[in-house]
Amino acid sequence: MNMTQQGPPPSAPADGSRCPCCGGTGRVREPVLWKELISEWRLSQEEADAIDRREGVRCGACGASLRSMALARSLVSTFQGAGTLDDFMSGPGARLRILEVNEAGTLTPFLSRAPGHRLVRFPEVDLHALPFPDGTFDLVVHSDTLEHVERPVRALEECKRVLVAGGFCAFTIPVVIGRLTLSREGMPLSFHGNAAVTDPALAVRTEYGADAWGQVVAAGFAECRIVAYEGPSTMAFVARRGVDDQPPTRPPARGSVSEETVLQMKWFYRFRLPSGARTESVLPPEVFPIHETRERMLLDLLDPIFGDRWKKTDCLDIACHEGYFGSLFAQRGCRVLGIDARPENLTRAELMRDALRLENLEFRQADVSSLDPASLGRFDIVLMLGLLYHLEDPIGALHRTRAMCREVAVIETQLGPELGGSIEWGTAKAQKEVIASFVVVDETDEVRSRNREANTRPLSLVPDLQGLLRILKSVGFSRVQVLRPPEDGYEQFVRGRRAMVAAWA
Repeated sequence: MNMTQQGPPPSAPADGSRCPCCGGTGRVREPVLWKELISEWRLSQEEADAIDRREGVRCGACGASLRSMALARSLVSTFQGAGTLDDFMSGPGARLRILEVNEAGTLTPFLSRAPGHRLVRFPEVDLHALPFPDGTFDLVVHSDTLEHVERPVRALEECKRVLVAGGFCAFTIPVVIGRLTLSREGMPLSFHGNAAVTDPALAVRTEYGADAWGQVVAAGFAECRIVAYEGPSTMAFVARRGVDDQPPTRPPARGSVSEETVLQMKWFYRFRLPSGARTESVLPPEVFPIHETRERMLLDLLDPIFGDRWKKTDCLDIACHEGYFGSLFAQRGCRVLGIDARPENLTRAELMRDALRLENLEFRQADVSSLDPASLGRFDIVLMLGLLYHLEDPIGALHRTRAMCREVAVIETQLGPELGGSIEWGTAKAQKEVIASFVVVDETDEVRSRNREANTRPLSLVPDLQGLLRILKSVGFSRVQVLRPPEDGYEQFVRGRRAMVAAWA
């Protein structure tokens, strides 16, 4: 529903209760429903008043609606018993691994205090097929999202799948308690939020009634609890996955690919297999050290930081190629999502993942040039290895990298030559100092030949080192560090024509 920060001065609730989100006592109220929506929903005056109150009454301090307050109350009562969400997320809640689908009302600032918090957005992320391994999260939260999903039971099944055994899915949906749940299939499109929303992807698919809990049971949850807050129309649902519940089988099964299969193939990387054997690489031997040097520099940086918490860490590997570096982290217990623009790379990556029997390594096709960071959320580690110098918009890619980085990003790239001097700036007398530079590289031939290691577009902009460092600071990283290569490392690193940089969020 549409929420604004305007309205009458805050007034205290009649019963003196405090906001379950922040503890505030002042409230404001303004109408949010419009007559066309009331007509489309066939609401009585009493039903319209109840929904209008659910959305229009807000905390004067944090802006939470009664809907958000109900969701906050459900979370606190489930995990802590009493207090506010503010208190809970400053204490035990900060240890939870939380998946938030869309901003859950005004709860995001509280939930995001947890290092294990991930925010993704529907419809960019398909709730019928969440891009996370089984058992990734302790808590899944969404607010007034399920009614927009084409197959809500399937979406709830996915929420259950990504929960650990005994984990919780807490959510709200708009419920008209005097009727039963109704599909809007075949009806004119109807929208929430505000009267200006017309995107079909955001249309309401289901009108929920008093039997809404039945979908939770149909999705296979062991329990469904309803938490009401100041009236039956303002409620939250808390679904618990059974302690003994086993995740559904998801093909392909890890380990279903034999070592013999992958050893018969030639790869870009020399993967280490469980038996100790290594795959054959298509690269000439003199180029092997580039991957070995990358690996040593990465692990020298990250093992001391994440060594005792790899299993609580998640990583995004941008342009993952065959998944070599993501598999290194996954073997340490890290949850890894690899993305790549080329489906042929992902096919090979999934094949190797299955041969390595890695349950915590997933892949998804995506191009960083057009990626919406909200569709993936944030990660403790973001890798961008060997990609930046194959992009026509490296600055935009680094903006998106920063948006998805919770702790540290590692960027490794070829470097362009450093060009000094000055350029004219509007007139012959006005001069600007050249502080860094890009060079333009034409990869047309590589694109035409479908080279899997090249750009997907003809032109690439390659930064010099100072350009890279300045961009990283400009897009919002707080600190950058050029990593020192080993003395016996790959010659381009040693000569300074290639660099690996750590950027701290």
